[in-house]
Amino acid sequence: MANCGEFIPPFLRLREGISPYDGVLDVVVLNANGFFQSAAVVLRMLLGLRSEGRRIHHLPGRQVKVETVEPRCVQLDGEPAGTTPFTAGVTPSGISIILP
Repeated sequence: MANCGEFIPPFLRLREGISPYDGVLDVVVLNANGFFQSAAVVLRMLLGLRSEGRRIHHLPGRQVKVETVEPRCVQLDGEPAGTTPFTAGVTPSGISIILP
């Protein structure tokens, strides 16, 4: 789940059109089982081939609820943040930043 579309700008983008300013969370589900399928998905992303299909799915939403059959650990920017289920949302223009 992301509010920004680039992990390693400009090389690794989840998808074109993901903006931190639009008030939408973007859920990108990568369906890969094992090393080779995972490498193939990452390669497709590096090459800009982000078509909807068997391996990459995109679901935008203002509020997203994640449920799993069994509780799973959740991370926010790499930090532990509880377990599933959880609900996430975004507030458009929810923060003001003042720069010199």
